[in-house]
Amino acid sequence: MASTTSTILWDLETCLPSDIAAPDAVAAIRKLGAPRSTIQQMLAFWNSNHTNQTVRNKGQARTGTPSNNQEYRNSLHRQGVVPVDSAFLDGEAVVKAMMGRVFHDRKQNTLSNLEKSSVELFKGIIDGRPNIQRTIIVISSSNSLEYSVNLLKERHFKASFFNSWASVLSAGESPGSPTDNVNSSGSPVVASAASPGLPSPTRELGQADHTTNGMPPPPPYMITLPADVKPEMIQKFHVLIEVFQAVADRGETRISRADLGNEIIKASSPNVYKEAGFKDFKKYVQAAEQFGLIVVGGGGSESWAELRSDGRPGIAPN
Repeated sequence: MASTTSTILWDLETCLPSDIAAPDAVAAIRKLGAPRSTIQQMLAFWNSNHTNQTVRNKGQARTGTPSNNQEYRNSLHRQGVVPVDSAFLDGEAVVKAMMGRVFHDRKQNTLSNLEKSSVELFKGIIDGRPNIQRTIIVISSSNSLEYSVNLLKERHFKASFFNSWASVLSAGESPGSPTDNVNSSGSPVVASAASPGLPSPTRELGQADHTTNGMPPPPPYMITLPADVKPEMIQKFHVLIEVFQAVADRGETRISRADLGNEIIKASSPNVYKEAGFKDFKKYVQAAEQFGLIVVGGGGSESWAELRSDGRPGIAPN
């Protein structure tokens, strides 16, 4: 019987957990490959150029990135994770590095060329020895990578894509093989279901696909803040409120704390906490809870946050 190995490609630029220590994060990722495969290597990609450069995200300028935490990367390395600095590449450096392809020309890729390169990407990872079945697991919120992984799956390669820490943690706790029981967004699927439709490679970041398996998307909600929240607190935490409005637009009420920090920084900048008068994400969330904006629950890797509305947890339907 052929043995199975897996390679983990982790995008620290878009999927660095907000409040999960490096050893716990690595332990959660290792569950994705268990129990049916052996993890051959785990690579974590980041871009050191973002430390002092201004980069663009959703049309907004931001300086730096949370992945530039040397202490966190050192801790990952002690857990057997290999940090990969993609600063030598231009443009979407982390995406290119994770694909294992360096584009020397600057010609615009047509869709056919994109599909061809997408099938060829990760080639050195997937094409192993004849007696080894190799699986690739990608953790990133990049739509470019999601599209490419789906193309590989359409061609019957074993590949899985997780676009948030909530999906990583959920899959790791599911019975059986997590990589066999999730679709491209990390959601459970029926074993006999056909492969999900391919997302557009030009789809904007943050637009989650909620139509997988023919299920209708959940209805959006309109945030209604509690009456006892002072206007100055609304201004101080306006980025947090914007993030929860985006969560509400997906028809959801809760978000994992591990993903909340990424979403806050995507909506503003890595300096968002200091600009609001707080040292870091932990102090920021503690203050938001103290001032009655949010409710938090769970523990450890299962911690979550939820907006309050009219003096109670949750948000009101529009």
